[in-house]
Amino acid sequence: MAMRIETQSYSNALQVSRERGNPHSQDVRQTKEQRHRARFGRLQELDVNNPVHLQAYFSFLTDPRNRGHFSSPPETAEELKAECEKPGNHPLVGLNKLGEVIGGAMIEDAARNQHDHFLTKVAIDPDLQGRGLGTEMVRNAIDYACTHETYDRRPRRKLDIAIIVGIPGWEKMRRLVQSFGLFERVSELKNQVDVEVRQKDGTYAKVTKPTLRYEANLDQWRTIKGIT
Repeated sequence: MAMRIETQSYSNALQVSRERGNPHSQDVRQTKEQRHRARFGRLQELDVNNPVHLQAYFSFLTDPRNRGHFSSPPETAEELKAECEKPGNHPLVGLNKLGEVIGGAMIEDAARNQHDHFLTKVAIDPDLQGRGLGTEMVRNAIDYACTHETYDRRPRRKLDIAIIVGIPGWEKMRRLVQSFGLFERVSELKNQVDVEVRQKDGTYAKVTKPTLRYEANLDQWRTIKGIT
């Protein structure tokens, strides 16, 4: 009987704790939410008419912490929208396990009778960088390029990435694409792009940088991934 009373007392206490909001349970929920926030969920095409998703991608491209990653980031969300809507441009967003936008990228198709399709404007939420989300973003973007046709219904055979030399963020991208065992360096262009680089006094100055072009054989990627 004593054991039964003790069990009932514990059950009652547990019920009261739930009704009042157990701080430990709240901590567990918050920790789980934090984990899901930093985990890649899925890639999808950007709906430019979804202001939340469009603004999130725009904010990643223009955040000061990402500033040196892009030679010509959009000035406004409307400018980004217009670029996304150009024929041959395929804007993509990555969502975490909570369905929140954590990054974006764009595939820019080559002109007819050419194969120079480029993966561009890869941007990850600066608050979530360093957790493998960029890797998942690029990997899923490559999958997208393999499984979706161009705007004029051509299969993509190759996918290129231009790496800006001497920029820490781009050095990470270079190591990433090399780690896939798929991209080969095909060219180097000197004095190719102007980027804003942070100076010792905290200001930014435009600096001309060379680029390295890496190219992936998507038929090889399809074979590796078993994509038909």
